[in-house]
Amino acid sequence: DTEVDRTTQILLTYSNGITANLFTSIEGLSTKNAIIYGTDGMIKVDNVNNPMLVEIYKVNSNNTYTLTNQYEFSHTANGYEYEFIDAINDLKNHQIESNSMLHSESLKIMNLIENIQENSIKVKNSE
Repeated sequence: DTEVDRTTQILLTYSNGITANLFTSIEGLSTKNAIIYGTDGMIKVDNVNNPMLVEIYKVNSNNTYTLTNQYEFSHTANGYEYEFIDAINDLKNHQIESNSMLHSESLKIMNLIENIQENSIKVKNSE
């Protein structure tokens, strides 16, 4: 009724054969964790919205994982503060484009979002 996507699953397939499976939902509790799998191992992020810990694992010959590195972060912010600080600094320095987020990257992201919306299959909840 509100046209809010309660649950979304996105499968991205790139021309080089890499795929990404993304899932998000507001219908249940979540750990907010992210796992990125690759041919040589995986990366675990403890809270994708505001990571405090990232762990790097190597895949072993017996298809198990060994922790090889971990990175802990402390934050002075918990939202868009970094973006605001970056924008303020750009304005003070008379820059019309951020070095940390180029206009071309913003356009790629917006094009991807539009492509997902245009190619999505909407399922109405029967409740």
